[in-house]
Amino acid sequence: MIRIAPAALLCLALSTASPAQGLDLEVRGGTLPGQIDMSLSGGLPFQQWAAIMISVTTGPTPLALLDPTDPRTLRVGLELLDIAQIGPFFANGTFTPPSLPIPNNPSLIDQRLVFQGLSLPAQTRLVDEVSAPRAVWFGPGGIFYDRLVGFLNARSFFPILPSADGRFLLAGGGAGAIFAQAARKDTEWYDPLTDAFQPGPDLTIERSLHTATELLDGRWLLAGGVNRTNDPQATAEIWDPVAMTFTPVASMVTGRMGHAATRLPDGRVLVSGGITDLNSPNTPIDPVFSITRSVEIYDPATNSWSSGPQMSKPRAGHSSFSRADGRLVLAGGVSWYTFIIRLPTVESTTDIYNPATNQMASGPSLRQARAQGTAIEVSPGRWLLAGGVGTISLTQWGTPTSAAEIYDEASNSFTATGSMAQARTLHIAYPLGNGRFMQIGGGDGTLFAITPLQTVEVYDVATGRFTTGPALTRPRAAAGYYETTAGQLHILGGDTPAGVDNSSEFFYR
Repeated sequence: MIRIAPAALLCLALSTASPAQGLDLEVRGGTLPGQIDMSLSGGLPFQQWAAIMISVTTGPTPLALLDPTDPRTLRVGLELLDIAQIGPFFANGTFTPPSLPIPNNPSLIDQRLVFQGLSLPAQTRLVDEVSAPRAVWFGPGGIFYDRLVGFLNARSFFPILPSADGRFLLAGGGAGAIFAQAARKDTEWYDPLTDAFQPGPDLTIERSLHTATELLDGRWLLAGGVNRTNDPQATAEIWDPVAMTFTPVASMVTGRMGHAATRLPDGRVLVSGGITDLNSPNTPIDPVFSITRSVEIYDPATNSWSSGPQMSKPRAGHSSFSRADGRLVLAGGVSWYTFIIRLPTVESTTDIYNPATNQMASGPSLRQARAQGTAIEVSPGRWLLAGGVGTISLTQWGTPTSAAEIYDEASNSFTATGSMAQARTLHIAYPLGNGRFMQIGGGDGTLFAITPLQTVEVYDVATGRFTTGPALTRPRAAAGYYETTAGQLHILGGDTPAGVDNSSEFFYR
């Protein structure tokens, strides 16, 4: 850590340099006790100096205080200027100062530090580029913690999208049962600088149970889901995190919800399966019989969809993940078959899609039939599949399982591993580091009557077993989640015992 004064910043303008191409500030930390790690990239190697300003406020601070010719404004104050981090940009254009230690001081809980990066000098003035500000909020480590940060409209089954300025957008979602959604068109920003929510731009149409897939250029494709009349839809749109706009794009051939969407190595997106009809049932389970085997592929270069090879079975709520060789594994899912009459089932079958040949082939069988479970890569080429709906019938409408298994792409096989203590579906999988992975919340009961869970279990790759983890602050199923820029897990909304919720909580690891 280098101590400086405002005058010392001016002394760094020892030479002129070409303008930098844009700064990216990364700041991670917030756990008590712990440390804050900072990195500022995008400067000119060995030609510019970096300054990371630190404050307890968001300013505004006119840069004219440092350079009378500069009309810009910083989003940090200057009261902690003596702990600003200063150093040169090295060969990769990055400045990484020593970690900032944070003591185990309870008075820091719910307090904030704000950071902003500068490159200097510019050609004609002291400061060249200014990064987006970043904030770290402090909280106790190893537990889920509710900072009482609620959002405006309760929702479940929604993705959370990033923006270039460091905010995160809750996009659509709905309320109601999984087969009876009240889809939303509105969005909400979470701003880590203010720790608060505010309305965002509307989607082009109401969506719940839709997919969001990041494209190679950083934009996001939102596809399908149910609309405001609870009909599976074919429409799609793109979220641009720089322009912060939603733009409609070409529609799929088939309207669908509960489908999977996965980016292919060449940047296209494969959409598979899903439920195609929710609104003409004779019985509540009739939507299962509209599940499709069809596959469509979106090409962002041409803004067009093309048909892919059909899967071997109808699938909805199935897992889809990419192997190192670019092939996709499409595993399990709720399905149906005909034996005199149509009957619902949960698949243990898998398909493997090869984008190089545009062919679908049968894959190895799961050890446990499952749908709406989690699938997370736990080591290179090995995936943990845990929980989900394990059985369904005309009289038993989707019962969760506690079973787990490992897919090994080297052997192209599934192997049973330790089971969870609690059967669960519609839960969250999250990596803790050091080969440990949380399975968070979710629900027991049935797909038509979810009982939200507060429990969390942690899988250890070394032992192949689950142990009890820290509990959520309240039971949640089908919640939204993302990892903050500071490295915490933020969980939002979902189905709770009181109904669909608008609360949120954080996990500090």
